[in-house]
Amino acid sequence: MKPIQHTLLALTFAVAAGCSSTPYQNGFPSQENWAVMPAISLNSEEAGIQLERMLKVLLASNGVENISQPPQTEFGDQSTLISNAHKLQNANQWAQQHAVKLGMIGSVDEWKTSSDGRFTVGLTLKLTDIETGEVVWTTSGQGEGRPQEDPLDVTRNLINTLLSTLPITGSPAESDWLDWFKWIPGV
Repeated sequence: MKPIQHTLLALTFAVAAGCSSTPYQNGFPSQENWAVMPAISLNSEEAGIQLERMLKVLLASNGVENISQPPQTEFGDQSTLISNAHKLQNANQWAQQHAVKLGMIGSVDEWKTSSDGRFTVGLTLKLTDIETGEVVWTTSGQGEGRPQEDPLDVTRNLINTLLSTLPITGSPAESDWLDWFKWIPGV
C-alpha cells in the first residue's frame, strides 16, 4: 500500500469513529443543566425520596452546578411500577421543557435490615441524555452497615462511592472535528 492509501484508510476509520462518538466522551459537563429524576423503589417509597434528596446534595458536592428536580406527581390507585413509569415520563417531559441536558435516575434495588440490625442497601444509578433518552453512564453497588448503623449513613456512603466513578468535567464538552485528526502530521 502506498502512503496516500494508508492516510486515506486511516482517515476513513477516524471519520467512522467520529460518527459513533458521544458528546460526553471527555466526561459530563458540570455547567450543564442536570436534574435528579424520580427514583424507582419497589421496596419503600421513603427509600426513593431519600435517594433523590441525597443525589441532589451529593451531585452538587461532586461539582455539578445546576441541579433541579421536576415537580412531584402523584398517581392514585396504580401499582408502584406503573406509578414510577408515569413519574419518569412526566419528569422527562418537564426536563425537555426546561432545557435540562442530563438526568440522574436512581433505583433502590434492596433496602432491608437483617435480624442482627445490619442495614443493607443496593442501588443503581443511571445518567441519561434527556434529549435522546440514551443512558450515557450507569453503575450499581451494594452497601452494608454495621449493627445499628443509621441506614441513611450507609446509603450516603454507597452513593458517594458510586458517584466517584462519574467523570464530571469543568466545562461543556466541545466537539472539534479536528481533534479526530491530531495524529496526522501537519494537522
